[in-house]
Amino acid sequence: MVNPNKKLLQELRILADFYKTSGDTWRAKSYAKAIVNITNYPYKLKTKEQAIQINGVGKRIAEKIEEFAKTGKIKKVGSVEKEAKANLKKMSKEDKVINLFEGIWGVGKVKAKKLYSQGFTTIAQLRKSGGKYLTKQQRIGLKYYENFKEKIPRKAITAFGNSVRKILTKLYSKNAYQFVIAGSYRRKKKTSGDIDCLVSSDSFNLKTLIQTLEAKGIITEVLSMSSKGEKFMGVAKLSDKRHVRLDIEFVKNVEKSWWPALVYFTGSKGFNITMRDEAKKKGFKLDQHGLVNKKTGRAVRISSEEDLFKKVGMKYLPPEKRG
Repeated sequence: MVNPNKKLLQELRILADFYKTSGDTWRAKSYAKAIVNITNYPYKLKTKEQAIQINGVGKRIAEKIEEFAKTGKIKKVGSVEKEAKANLKKMSKEDKVINLFEGIWGVGKVKAKKLYSQGFTTIAQLRKSGGKYLTKQQRIGLKYYENFKEKIPRKAITAFGNSVRKILTKLYSKNAYQFVIAGSYRRKKKTSGDIDCLVSSDSFNLKTLIQTLEAKGIITEVLSMSSKGEKFMGVAKLSDKRHVRLDIEFVKNVEKSWWPALVYFTGSKGFNITMRDEAKKKGFKLDQHGLVNKKTGRAVRISSEEDLFKKVGMKYLPPEKRG
């Protein structure tokens, strides 16, 4: 079913991205929250009075929604796009190089500026130097620069998931673990920027899992792994020999954390903001580790995703409707 507010949402996303890149975090979050709730609104929005009834839509955003309903566009979007084009033209050589280097995984603005000051202006030059001025993680980011820029087709992620399940089932049995690919893949997007996995097991830990997948040639690089054995960031090789970014969250306390973690790592970011806000209204603190009653300090037992939605006072939404 086509979303009745599809074109409106496209305009609002442009504004959300603009405020995010401009450093206006408050407005960026406001738009992200509004976008999630409008995505799930079943009727075409026509007036600000109608829009303001939607959770997360304030007066200013409601006025822009009414403007779109009357004119078919939001004036601010046009000015934002013009400003972006003008800024691109005005960008100095230094700005363009810094922007380029920030696209390398692990390289921030400060490092990008330093590389420019050391005389580097292209990816090829950095590679020719052997990554002399880069950390181990940054050298990996440089090595797979083009791969990490490419979107990963849904079909390739499905094949990756099937390969991992086959390995784990053969080693430990089908019922010895839980393995879910979360992120935009679980939200049924056609492509993803990386692969986010959620895993739990009493038969193996995160370190053993990584060693197993390295031995099978699936994981090719380790970027980082938490000392607590809960978080892994690295590089995986797909069946078509492409290399992609891989994140694995290992859930140790399944009873307390599995369902909150699954919702959190499924996203979207805007949806997570909305859900945390709703939980706060009910007297809870919600994050990937669990749902905690703020008065008692005790974790609330969650039996399913639907149960988590119910406890924070929200109507259940399937992953594909979470933005």
